[in-house]
Amino acid sequence: MMTIHRMSSPTDPLAPEWVRVYERSFPERERMQVAHYWSALQAAARGEGDAPNMLALMEGGALQGIADWVLADPECAWLYYIAGREPGGGRGARLFDAVVGDIGAHVPAVQAVLIEVEIPDAPTTHDAVIAARRIGWYRRMGAWLLEPLEGYTYIQEVGDWQPETPMALMLYRMPGAGLRPDEGLRLIKKVVGDALTVRVPVRLA
Repeated sequence: MMTIHRMSSPTDPLAPEWVRVYERSFPERERMQVAHYWSALQAAARGEGDAPNMLALMEGGALQGIADWVLADPECAWLYYIAGREPGGGRGARLFDAVVGDIGAHVPAVQAVLIEVEIPDAPTTHDAVIAARRIGWYRRMGAWLLEPLEGYTYIQEVGDWQPETPMALMLYRMPGAGLRPDEGLRLIKKVVGDALTVRVPVRLA
């Protein structure tokens, strides 16, 4: 059974492994600085804010994956990062289900989860095959893709130390939510604002 350990301090014994999985799983241009997480954890420890949703996903007494999500809107969570320690074994689906359960437990009003994914044929994409596979995997999990991909530009910004990166957007409807695709599209536009430029009619499918 997958369980969740929430980081509450930069001295958490699982923090080094969390960072190793994080840095190994995402291209540098898509990663926020580790200092972002450390400063947020330090501030929370001083009582100056809530700790980030920096999750260590545990199974069999060992860290099997990591995740980080934020509440972007009263009805929408934003899944910044999710990654397994290693691929295969059906672990990804269990990780995703655990994160969705965590979001639902902490913010029951959330209707959907926003997800950024690499565009398979974009010049900035780390690996086109993996990018296409990732989109397919999220689709199998039940997420919608904002398409056509050539019909819009969404720019991801992780900080001024990295160049802006075009990404595609997906939206996962929370279990039991009655959100329609057109309502999901309006929610995306509300959450990402000017980071999204739409050139032709787009839809979630």
